[in-house]
Amino acid sequence: MDSKVVEYRDDEYNVRITVRRATYRDGFKRSLLTERARTAAKLENDAAGVDLSIDMLADQMALLFSYPSVIACTSAIENVSPFRTALGLDVTGLAFINLPDRLVNSWEAAALILNPHWMPGGEAPEADTEIESPLPVPAISGSEPLTPTSSPGLNG
Repeated sequence: MDSKVVEYRDDEYNVRITVRRATYRDGFKRSLLTERARTAAKLENDAAGVDLSIDMLADQMALLFSYPSVIACTSAIENVSPFRTALGLDVTGLAFINLPDRLVNSWEAAALILNPHWMPGGEAPEADTEIESPLPVPAISGSEPLTPTSSPGLNG
């Protein structure tokens, strides 16, 4: 499986982060993290009314877009001595948005290089492009092969 290692070192952190090409499970994890952030943002927005601060909006954007993508496809975080603050796979959203910008930018870049379909406007097919499965469509014994437009027993 393809992976990239991000190495980052400053006065606080000295980490080696491994990100991978996303699995199907990683895609679901990313979706769940995004939905969790969307729900939290809606609650914050409802409580704050229309007067959201720039900091609140920045936090929400990071938690909606960056955090889910990097967390979902990160397979390892190694803290290399010496370091003052440890970083782990269980990094919370609050801890994430307070990490150094250079660290998060490098981490996110690696995740998106391996998973460009996660970028806004990424590798989505054109609207009129026919999508075909790379695998043969399995047949169910005694019925027609399954296709996107047919379902055995449901065709009227």
